[in-house]
Amino acid sequence: MLAPETLGFLKKLDRNNTKEWFDKHRDAYEAAHADLLAAVGTLRDHADRYDPRVAEANPDLGKCLTRIRRDPRFSRGKPPFKTDFFLMLNPTGDRQGTAGFFLHVEPGNCYAGASYFLTQPEPLGRIRDRFVSRFEAWRDIVEGKEVRRVFPQGVESPSTLKRAPRGYDPDHPAADYLRMKGFGLHHRIADKDLEGDGGLDIVLDALKAARPFLEFINTAIAGRT
Repeated sequence: MLAPETLGFLKKLDRNNTKEWFDKHRDAYEAAHADLLAAVGTLRDHADRYDPRVAEANPDLGKCLTRIRRDPRFSRGKPPFKTDFFLMLNPTGDRQGTAGFFLHVEPGNCYAGASYFLTQPEPLGRIRDRFVSRFEAWRDIVEGKEVRRVFPQGVESPSTLKRAPRGYDPDHPAADYLRMKGFGLHHRIADKDLEGDGGLDIVLDALKAARPFLEFINTAIAGRT
């Protein structure tokens, strides 16, 4: 799915993360960027295999790919360039406010799936309320056979509370999920597999398996029961 040179460029950038080196190797960056844009386009073109809404909701491929330059306002003391990319495809086009599909590209740390990590108090509260009211449906999704097959590590969160949030029963069966402050399903992919002929099928399989998870989260965010 990806050209070997794309991950190769990111490996070299990780070892030489300076503006001077980047400027000298801009052609390599441009080639990697074009390869990643092509990958986004391929995933969008095959959206009928995991969520047909993605094709119409993402007309601008450039907005589906994260930038390589760090924002200096929030990265003081860090190298000037990121050494990874997120390819993001959201079924509503709202990449900030709802859960979406993604492919993360980073040497030795590639994975695909769906996530909602930019949680604000109001939507997070709605998600937690739906965990309580529809826990059996949630459990059937994230602890079901298909998710366990594709995402053996289950639902992952960037951080969790030490105890159930205020207003929720700490003994509720959903307590482990109620403590989460974000939600993601990540299917790890070896570099050689992502670069191989079967890379596209691996990613599409992960996105398809993640769709029920994404639907549950987005239904909660929208305030539907």
